[in-house]
Amino acid sequence: SLGGILGAAYVFSSPFIKRGILNVGGTPFGFILSRSTDFGVFEKILNTQVTRATHRRIGFSLLQTLWDPGESAGWLSGAPERARREGKAFLLQTGIGDSQVPSTSSGVLARSLGAVTISPALRPIYGLPQMPFNWTFNLTSTSSSPPPPETESSFSAVFQEFEYPGVYPEPISNVPAAPSTNTHYHVRRDPRADRQVLAFMNGVFEGVRSD
Repeated sequence: SLGGILGAAYVFSSPFIKRGILNVGGTPFGFILSRSTDFGVFEKILNTQVTRATHRRIGFSLLQTLWDPGESAGWLSGAPERARREGKAFLLQTGIGDSQVPSTSSGVLARSLGAVTISPALRPIYGLPQMPFNWTFNLTSTSSSPPPPETESSFSAVFQEFEYPGVYPEPISNVPAAPSTNTHYHVRRDPRADRQVLAFMNGVFEGVRSD
């Protein structure tokens, strides 16, 4: 997952890498911290010195400027145009209910990369157009079938969410999802995700059915 957080920066910083699979990743790091169970111990220590939540949030925002050069957030300005210009493409996969890297941060990364979702998406993602399920995109020939709408014909990423039974709803506040039903490790072990990765590595974006 740390690779998913740093991965876009790594792909954009290299002239040799053309495709990136960002599994349960997100951005920015400062946004992820307080929404991740991995930060719990550090947060308890931090709270003894910085007692007000607003002050901690300001601190995270200031620290983000130091993290930007090494994580994806610092490389996302104009990312869709740069990705198209340099022939780079991304597959983003995330699980709803992830208590370590929140899916909200995955959505931020997807929007910044100019991603699309493929129908039937589990839920609408703000700022992401949805393509029909029978649509594929060949990365090697840059041809699509059927052709996407003109306003959506140029893109560099597909965003895929996975849902699992028995997972508690995601919180809307600045706290992690329920750790008892954490989906963080589910996606990488999901055969559907593996098939999508294989297709992507062979040059094709394709959707995943939830059934």
